[in-house]
Amino acid sequence: MLNRSRTVIYNFLKNPGKYGQQRHTGRPSSVSLCEKRMITRQACFKKQTSKEIKLAMQCSNCSMSFTKRKKVRYGKLMTQPPLTKVHKRLRVEFAKKCITMGKKWDVIFSDEKKFNLDGPNGFRYFWYDLRKEKEIFSKRTFGGGSVMV
Repeated sequence: MLNRSRTVIYNFLKNPGKYGQQRHTGRPSSVSLCEKRMITRQACFKKQTSKEIKLAMQCSNCSMSFTKRKKVRYGKLMTQPPLTKVHKRLRVEFAKKCITMGKKWDVIFSDEKKFNLDGPNGFRYFWYDLRKEKEIFSKRTFGGGSVMV
């Protein structure tokens, strides 16, 4: 009727004050709850890497405290530029205009590759908040050191 075993009922009758109080065993966490909240806040709002958070917080196991979090994940930012409805409409208009130009307009296709000399080429990983929409990392670079091969 109670959906409990005989042992559970016997232990409850023997000591009702102790029932439902589970003992927490194991090694205590080296990061306090306040520090965990501060680390989460830094990761969600400042878009920092693990190394930057570790330097800012001066704690040794920042990334380990995130593995148990369900609101924060570690991953790469999306790398395509944002295409709005206006961009798409303008692209279609441009393509329609170029189709009718005929021989007046020649297109040259080239095999070029661009390497960034001063950055990580978009391979940086960040902590991001699952409750928010993912941000987009634009690969359009203006200025800086880069080489076209």
